[in-house]
Amino acid sequence: MESILIIQNGNKLDESLISPLLPLYKIYEAKNIAEAIDFIQDVFIDVFIIVTRDYVDLGIKQFLIELHSDRSLLTPVILISEINDEKLQAQAFTNKIFSLISKPVVEINFLEEIKKSIMLSSLVDERTITLIGKRGTGVEKTYKVRNIYLIERHKHRHIIVHSWDEYQRQHMQEEYFFSFPLSSFPKKFNLEKHLKQCHQSWLVNVNKITKIDEQDMEVHLENKQRAPVGATYLKQIKGGKS
Repeated sequence: MESILIIQNGNKLDESLISPLLPLYKIYEAKNIAEAIDFIQDVFIDVFIIVTRDYVDLGIKQFLIELHSDRSLLTPVILISEINDEKLQAQAFTNKIFSLISKPVVEINFLEEIKKSIMLSSLVDERTITLIGKRGTGVEKTYKVRNIYLIERHKHRHIIVHSWDEYQRQHMQEEYFFSFPLSSFPKKFNLEKHLKQCHQSWLVNVNKITKIDEQDMEVHLENKQRAPVGATYLKQIKGGKS
């Protein structure tokens, strides 16, 4: 399920525009730019919506600089503003704004822009990792990170990757050689925002979580899989998923 961060920046987005998004996307909210910058250090976001009066605000420019340096210009930003001026619109697009919407916001147009931005995010965000087959095979395989659900410590120096195979159209469980501690996997592949440890033997792609069951101490995923959650890891899992 894709995630959207709405940055109010001193302005409110009409609840009637937010409610249609709730069944389809994970919705997060930040009160201002500073809170948003802190937020994106720990949580992966597919689309940003900034609600503001003036889209040449210095705080917004700083946020875009922070965002672009972190995500290599991959994340679409939708700006909702009270101002409708061609010169200022040009400045906004120079700052890598994906879409600019002037108030009053028409719901059907707003939802269409969300769909287009989600589509763009999925097309350009093709992070991959390459793993070496279990000892003795030497076979390598490259995964799109968005297709990984879980990574399981299988046995000494081996892991099992639970993923979706786009070509075979089925879920896969494949074993690979990995000689480092499981906890080092996200950092080694620069995936700290995507993969978080939920148990001493499990990593979970937080973008695939649909529910955190604190009673049974497990996470539920989009593919109907479940994985255990250790008490030590509960806080960081909740930090990556609302």
